[in-house]
Amino acid sequence: MSGWELAVQILLGQLLLAISWPLVGRSSILAGRLRARQSLRLAQVLVVLALSLPLGAMFLPRPGFSVSTAQVWSAPSMKVAESVLRASTVPSALPELSAGGTRVSPAWFWALLAACLAAFTWSALRLRTQWVQLSVVMRASHLVRRIGRVEIRAHEGIVTPFAYWRPGRAYVVLPTALLAREGCDWRIAVRHELQHHRQGDTQWVHLEAAAHAVFGWNPGLRAWLRTVTNLQEFACDEALLASSRVSPRAYARCLIEAAQLGLNFRAPLVGTTSMASGVSGPLLRRRVDSMFAKKQPGASRWLVWTLGTWMAFSIGGAAYAGRAVVRDRRVTLEDAQRMAQTATEAAKGKFPVVVNEAVLRQLNLYVGTPDGRAYMRDSLARMKTYRAGITAKIHEYGLPEELLAVPITESGYRNFKHRRVAGLWMFIEDTARAYNLRVDESTDDRLDVELETDAAMRLLGADYLRFQDWGLALMAYNAGEVRVQKGIDATGSRDPWKLIEAGFQGDADYLAKVIAAVILLRNPTCLD
Repeated sequence: MSGWELAVQILLGQLLLAISWPLVGRSSILAGRLRARQSLRLAQVLVVLALSLPLGAMFLPRPGFSVSTAQVWSAPSMKVAESVLRASTVPSALPELSAGGTRVSPAWFWALLAACLAAFTWSALRLRTQWVQLSVVMRASHLVRRIGRVEIRAHEGIVTPFAYWRPGRAYVVLPTALLAREGCDWRIAVRHELQHHRQGDTQWVHLEAAAHAVFGWNPGLRAWLRTVTNLQEFACDEALLASSRVSPRAYARCLIEAAQLGLNFRAPLVGTTSMASGVSGPLLRRRVDSMFAKKQPGASRWLVWTLGTWMAFSIGGAAYAGRAVVRDRRVTLEDAQRMAQTATEAAKGKFPVVVNEAVLRQLNLYVGTPDGRAYMRDSLARMKTYRAGITAKIHEYGLPEELLAVPITESGYRNFKHRRVAGLWMFIEDTARAYNLRVDESTDDRLDVELETDAAMRLLGADYLRFQDWGLALMAYNAGEVRVQKGIDATGSRDPWKLIEAGFQGDADYLAKVIAAVILLRNPTCLD
């Protein structure tokens, strides 16, 4: 899972919340066909699914029916990435996002990330301040009554009752003024807040506070959380009136009294449920009207399950399809190690396939840049023309098939002449003549695939017989046997990577390029 893909999936969940609220949250299906308790549960399920399913989709296979509209590259091109790496010695450049053929600078990504971190930090500090306020209120309250694990407490400084839950303990806190006020039965307020505990609302508000702190910038999420809060109050009203322990008239009077007490009350304390959250403006009128309205039978259970299932599949399908919106073309260390394991198993111990920073860097030049990917795909396509003949020569000399990767690095399987070198195997003239290839004005055996391949097998075989290590043999093929031997003598090491660090190489990246090509030779699907 890459940071880009994770960000897109999170934003997808936020988008689903934003567009689903006007479509579902305010629809007559939730408001009229279902009871308040049923609507509450469906609303909560929708919020949880929209926040969790897009992230869960990250662990599913990428859908094959959708084409990624944006690609994340290690750099805009292989040449640019090489120049940046060599100039700065930084192991990875800024990621590059390409969408619809247009390159997008990564600067906006860091600006957006900084803005999100700033917003999250501010929200976290604000949330911490609110938790401190709640702790102060709870410490200043005094116990009125204990019922099992529920404590009824009172506090002089609050104006409306609220319920609060923490693991192992539930609280109902009443304003002291309510206990002495005529007209509003404080026992109705206690029953109301206890119902919040029974419905699980006091646990839900903790999740709500966390989601609001992280994604509070999303108007869709804020709308959904307000909808859930309102439905919690309607569900409490419905449950209390259905029990026949509370009369609609007394309950309505208590709500109106609570509204008067909470005129200057902005919002309940974080992590709590409160009567003040649903006793203002038109919502209070709707709640009172619903108490005296003729009760409609609730929807059948199959309808509730049908709606819930439809919501789950709709969000899940959108999240799964969104899995293909952005594809990160960069190779992680874990990805490289898995591919190297596949290549090692195919080599059957005849060729060492290692992954280090140099190999990972070359893999990202081949796979993580647009032209690198094109170069590798084209090389493998051209290799099909020559593979049978080269493989036959490899088997004739008893060498590993992984040597098929050498012409990928040398020439991209293009049999042509370039300055002092020529052929698939890119022999220089002196080495070619040393291995009985004719190079003169009329003939150049370096362009004869059968002859040059035979010479390359003899040269690589001789280097391996001398050094008994394919890493050293490949270094010798590139830089010459004398240079490699000098490196061994100077460093006292036969580790090819240490010789490269010490400067005893021709192309410093040659060995890493070959091994990266071997890995891709055995894992061609990662180029799709």
